[in-house]
Amino acid sequence: MASSNLDQMLTILENPTRRRILQKLSRERHYPLQLSRELKVSQQAIMKHLKVLEEYRLVKCRTEKSDAGGPERKCYVTDHQFSLIIDFAPNMFNVEMRPLTKDKEVGREYDKFEKERRRLLSVRDSKKRLREISRFIQEINEEIDDLGAKRAHLMGLKDEALEEAHAAVEELGRDYNERRLLYYLLDEADRSLASISEKLDLREKVIREMLKRFGENRILIEGGE
Repeated sequence: MASSNLDQMLTILENPTRRRILQKLSRERHYPLQLSRELKVSQQAIMKHLKVLEEYRLVKCRTEKSDAGGPERKCYVTDHQFSLIIDFAPNMFNVEMRPLTKDKEVGREYDKFEKERRRLLSVRDSKKRLREISRFIQEINEEIDDLGAKRAHLMGLKDEALEEAHAAVEELGRDYNERRLLYYLLDEADRSLASISEKLDLREKVIREMLKRFGENRILIEGGE
């Protein structure tokens, strides 16, 4: 996702009231007055926050008939999905936002969960279905926790490797921009000249010259194309 979208999302989500609104709406639809009472925030402030969240497609507004036969009322529901990950360590800083989409290749590994989800749709009794869905969600949570622990361990190993790499870069005695390029090449997947130029704010010609010097000095880090 584009960095501008990421920056916007971080700005929106830094507000604790907006996060609380999203948490409420993720459970069920709410009316502005409901949110105002539950969050103990003025309805005017709630409407301002909802306007921002709606502008960036995190929520959407629906109209529903009043139970008492009065005019239609506006309610809000969530309208987006993504995962936001921040990694911060002495030698590493990374912020990543990715959509929550199913991947066919990954899905094969978790086919048992997909089969179980489809089976649950056929359970007719609401009470039984709710009990079984609760168990199913707990199984998924355990799998997510296990993956999170593995990821945290790998990120720790990565930070240690980066520490050694940064020390090696310092020992090479390169100038500031060459060090910046080496740090970039250590950890970035997109190594095209255009991407490097944009991220480091350097001309492609300058980058080519540095990569040439790296080759001549046998600094064996795969460079841009």
